Amino acid sequence: VELPKNFYLDVTYAEEVVKGDTTSNVLKDSTVETGLIVKVTAFIKVGDIISVDTMTGEYRERKK
Repeated sequence: VELPKNFYLDVTYAEEVVKGDTTSNVLKDSTVETGLIVKVTAFIKVGDIISVDTMTGEYRERKK
């Protein structure tokens, strides 16, 4: 079985971010519909659809 390089998943949980903490590339934990916990950028919220790399399990981008 060969998986695609990226897979789009719904975010079901996203941690809150401290307001004003934008001086660096802030990452937070989020959970997607499969139960996988992914580190995402601060602007990702519940209901967003994100692209996850199937090889590493890392966040790639938010679906537009």
